[in-house]
Amino acid sequence: MVQWDPVKARANLRDHGIRFADAVTALEDERAISVRDDRAAEERWVTIGMDSLAQVLVVGLKEHCNLRRAVQGLPPVYIGTQSGRLMKKEYDFKNGRRGTVLRVLPGKTRVTIRLDDDVLEWFRARVDNAGGGNYQSLINEALRTFMQQKQESLEATLRRVIRDELRRTG
Repeated sequence: MVQWDPVKARANLRDHGIRFADAVTALEDERAISVRDDRAAEERWVTIGMDSLAQVLVVGLKEHCNLRRAVQGLPPVYIGTQSGRLMKKEYDFKNGRRGTVLRVLPGKTRVTIRLDDDVLEWFRARVDNAGGGNYQSLINEALRTFMQQKQESLEATLRRVIRDELRRTG
């Protein structure tokens, strides 16, 4: 799991209009390009990738090589700025590494769907409040739970709705 400092996440949203929860999805982009930030003392990488909202983002993160370990349940990695330092104005991506930074699990397909703003906001807020994670996984879990519930027929649904409305109106 990718984690982040909630204070830095709020500052990034305020200053740049980008949620860290969205930045994580850019790390799953098959066409992403990553380069090492040679200014940093620790291992720090910069990645250009497209997030799940079709925004092209530049994401800085620490411990790039350990991301695969994080996906496998080993110690988490952290996304954000190092001690408030800004990114360089220019990076040379011509020799960058291509491909996903975060391995996409088998059986997952990247799709574009339109969700109501309030629905997306609800799931994003859950991830923001947790200080890490992936709101797409939460949406997938909610859909799977819905699929597994016993579905009533359209007729039964209409009868239930009409009964509820009749009770409410007297």
